[in-house]
Amino acid sequence: MGAKTWMLVFADSNAREALAAKPQLDREATQKLANTLFPGEKLEPIGDGDLFDTCPSDDETVYWLLSGRIGCCS
Repeated sequence: MGAKTWMLVFADSNAREALAAKPQLDREATQKLANTLFPGEKLEPIGDGDLFDTCPSDDETVYWLLSGRIGCCS
């Protein structure tokens, strides 16, 4: 059977190094990104978390921007 998961990371530098630097979450930029990716959708923040669950439920999409340099959708 096996586990199935996915995560799309985009960065303007080496993602591993950028994450190791522990950048700050940019909530405002994250909300703007989500609104751009999903125009017209009713989006509600679900709170802070971590990268442990990279396969959210069907009614959730996880996204974030860190210091405007690295982001993720899962």
